[in-house]
Amino acid sequence: MTHEHNNFLQRNLDLPAEGNLIISGISQSGKTSFVFYSLNKLKEDFFYIDLDEIGVATNNWLELIKNQININKTLVLDIYYFKFIINYINELLLISKRIIIISWLPLKYDNFLNISVYPLNFEEFLLFKGSGLNLETAFVKYSHIGGFPILIKYPDPHLTKHLKRLLKFSLSEFDIDLLKDIADNIGTPRSILNMFESLKNRRAISKDKLYRRIDELIENGYIFHVKQFKKSSLAKYYLIDPALQNIFASKRDFSRLFEAMIISELAKRHEHEIIYYRNIEIYIERTQTAILPFPFAESSVFEKIITRTLTNIKKLKANNLQIITMDFEDSLEIHNIKFEAIKFTRWALTL
Repeated sequence: MTHEHNNFLQRNLDLPAEGNLIISGISQSGKTSFVFYSLNKLKEDFFYIDLDEIGVATNNWLELIKNQININKTLVLDIYYFKFIINYINELLLISKRIIIISWLPLKYDNFLNISVYPLNFEEFLLFKGSGLNLETAFVKYSHIGGFPILIKYPDPHLTKHLKRLLKFSLSEFDIDLLKDIADNIGTPRSILNMFESLKNRRAISKDKLYRRIDELIENGYIFHVKQFKKSSLAKYYLIDPALQNIFASKRDFSRLFEAMIISELAKRHEHEIIYYRNIEIYIERTQTAILPFPFAESSVFEKIITRTLTNIKKLKANNLQIITMDFEDSLEIHNIKFEAIKFTRWALTL
């Protein structure tokens, strides 16, 4: 089976040309399109089958694959219940070039490489929308509908409700309450105990279940967390995409949304080594870069930020502070530290 790759979306990800893969990510993040585009780009002959669609309970799915596959073809399996297919992996490997499994869950299996696919980042959003939008208009749209391709492709106001229904299919009621709680507390340093106290007013839960489910939702790609510098008890929790923030937050707070969008851009680009420290919202240790979300900064604010953060910037041994804004830009250097105010639309395209 082949597909014209022009119908699918190029991502800021590379699909390895060899080896067995598990492609995971939350519902509607573009996993299947990413695989189609990449395999066509590699000119790789493949057979695709959605086992959830045909129903794995039927007895003929294995025969269907055997009739369509050969040792020179890659087998692409779309399936949520990955554990079902484990019993057949060795048999399928004998008749195919390699296997690529597309799943909501980042499950581990011997000799399979895991690749996480998130909803589109801002740069991918621009590529998907095409050249018709200026950057300011694109930012506004991205802040509303986020990076889920289905919301971008079909600009219908009812699709946000549709996405919410799709997410409810893959999430439990407990998960929904947890995501709502996170959406309402973006940017707030919290312990698991604090989250437990907040959530127990909505439903009966145990601390063990909360710990376990937070870890799973982080691993599955719904949540991203930023730990406190040199302390493990506190962290800030964020939802992976602006659409999720808008869906689950009880009220719209642009400053929180703006901070969440910055974290989202970093998380979607697999930048996981992030901490926060006092008045430094984001610090990337790998690049020694501190980041502050400040959508409505201006010259006088820029100077005040430099004054109040300089001591902590030195403690972190950062060599660069980026103040992300809506439309203000400026830069200067103090004590070999570069301070730069940069618009989100330019910053996101230079990551």
